[in-house]
Amino acid sequence: MRQKDYNYPVLESEIKHKGIKKKTMAQLLGVDEVTLWHKTCGKRSFTVEQAILIQKTWFPEIPIEELFSH
Repeated sequence: MRQKDYNYPVLESEIKHKGIKKKTMAQLLGVDEVTLWHKTCGKRSFTVEQAILIQKTWFPEIPIEELFSH
């Protein structure tokens, strides 16, 4: 996928930087990988709870507003 396909470029960049597996992230959120892809590319929305869980689990050093900026 091209970078512009992502609705959350900071989140995608940090996922890649830390080597986080999308399968692992999807499992934590209780969704399948396709649903996670839809969320990261903007076809579906993350819930507030999902965004907080992602930020606290993998990116506590990044403010949530920055992590989920468009």
